[in-house]
Amino acid sequence: MEPKIWNPGELAQRDACPLCKTPAPSQTLVSRRDSLGVKRCAVCQVLFVDPVPVAEALRRCYDAGYFQESTSSQPFGSSRDYFSADASVAGHGYSDIASRLSLRNKSVLEIGCATGALLYRLQAERPARLVGIDISDVAVSFGKKRYGLDLRCTTLGDAGFSESEFDVILMLDVVEHVFDPERFFAEAIRCLKVGGAVFLRTPNANSYDVAGVSWTYLHSGLEHVQYLSYETINWLAKNYGLAVDELWSEGCPAILPYRRFHRSRLLRLLWEPRTIIANAYYRWKQRTLAAKGLGADFFAVLRKPNCTLTFPSDESVESSSPMSDPSIS
Repeated sequence: MEPKIWNPGELAQRDACPLCKTPAPSQTLVSRRDSLGVKRCAVCQVLFVDPVPVAEALRRCYDAGYFQESTSSQPFGSSRDYFSADASVAGHGYSDIASRLSLRNKSVLEIGCATGALLYRLQAERPARLVGIDISDVAVSFGKKRYGLDLRCTTLGDAGFSESEFDVILMLDVVEHVFDPERFFAEAIRCLKVGGAVFLRTPNANSYDVAGVSWTYLHSGLEHVQYLSYETINWLAKNYGLAVDELWSEGCPAILPYRRFHRSRLLRLLWEPRTIIANAYYRWKQRTLAAKGLGADFFAVLRKPNCTLTFPSDESVESSSPMSDPSIS
C-alpha cells in the first residue's frame, strides 16, 4: 500500500521550474511512491516534484525520528543515527571535504548541519570559525549541548548573515529539501567570499535515466522536492557566476528500500529475500555507473572566482553531460 503522507491542502501546483522559472511542462515523467509526479525542466534539466508539499508540510518531516535509524519503509528519515553515534561516525562526508578543501584559518558554514557532528570532526582541520544552521530544533539543541558548537535553528534566508561572510559553505543532502532553490542559491552565494568554495552533495537526477522506476529516490526520501543533474550544475555555474572545480558521483541508483531496518544482511535475506536479491543484482549490473557520472548521488565543488569567467556554449555543456556517453545502456 502506498503511504499517505500528504494531505490535499498541503500540496501546491507548480507553474514553473523552481530553479530557472521556465514554465512547467504539462507531462509528468514518473510518479514517486507517495503518488506525487516528477517533471523535468527542459532548460536547466532539474527534476522537480509537482504538485509539491508546501514549506510548512516539509518542516514537519524533520522531527527527532528523522535523524535516527528507522525502518526503510518509512517515507522520511536519515540512514545514520545522529543522536547515538559518535561524531567520528556521524560526521559523514568529512574525508571528501578535508581532502579537497583547505579549511585552515577559514570561516565555514554548514547548511543543514543536523546535530553538528560533521562540523565537530572538521575542527581537526583548524578552521578559524565554524557555524551550522538547521531547521530542526531537536537536532540543533542536542548538538549544541553535545559538541559546544555555534549551531542555530534557522533557515538560510532568516539567518541574517553578512555579505561575503564565509570562505566555505557546505551543503550535504540539503538542496533537494529546499522549497525555493532559486532564492536559496542566491543567498548562499551572497554569503560566500570571493575565492570561496561551495561543497555540495545531492541526489543525482541523471541516474534516474538508467534506473527508471527502480530509482532509489522514487521510493525513499519523499521529503525531497527536486533533484539536480550535471546539466543543472552547469546551469547554476553559468547563471550565478561560479566555476565548477570538481564534479563526481557515487552509489548504485536502483537500491530498493527494505520494509524494516536490519543491521544484519543475514536477517535481510531471511525476512526480505526478494529485495536483497534484487539489490545484489542492481549493484552488479550498475557497478560501473558511478564512474560514468550516473551514480545515485553526485558531489560538486563550486568556487566563486575573483575574475570574470567565460563559459562554454550551451552545446558544449550538453555534450559534457554523462548521459552523452554512448557506452551507457
